[in-house]
Amino acid sequence: MSRAGRKPQGWKLIDDLTGDAQSKARVKVFLQTLSGECTVDEACTLLGIKPSRFFKLRGDWLQESVDLLAPKPIGRPRENRDESASTELKQQLDDLKQQLLAAELRARLAEAGSLRPLRVRQKKGTRRWPRRPPGRSQRSSRLIGARQTRS
Repeated sequence: MSRAGRKPQGWKLIDDLTGDAQSKARVKVFLQTLSGECTVDEACTLLGIKPSRFFKLRGDWLQESVDLLAPKPIGRPRENRDESASTELKQQLDDLKQQLLAAELRARLAEAGSLRPLRVRQKKGTRRWPRRPPGRSQRSSRLIGARQTRS
């Protein structure tokens, strides 16, 4: 009776993996102890380690194998965006919407002909008129102007 399909490759699978020879030997010995082909004492002698170290290495290897084979979510992982960046973008969007609304309102008012030019407010402490030269008050400059017009 023959089996259908490929013949089992056995230990050749481990030999074909990338890695150093010591790591491959450890994997082979771990599998032999799990299958019952080899005792823990024989494995420790082959690897040149103590039983406590053997159990630690084998336990770590098995745990990493289980973690590797654990189900993972399907698809591309979601990007973690900064919340500060998203709130900043939302603020910019709100500002732009407000500016657009103001521009549309100004355009409607201009079409209706009721738009007056905006007065520019001056900063506090600035004067509207040009400064007079020092030593001349408002009254004296009026008097001087009146004298010049009479002559």
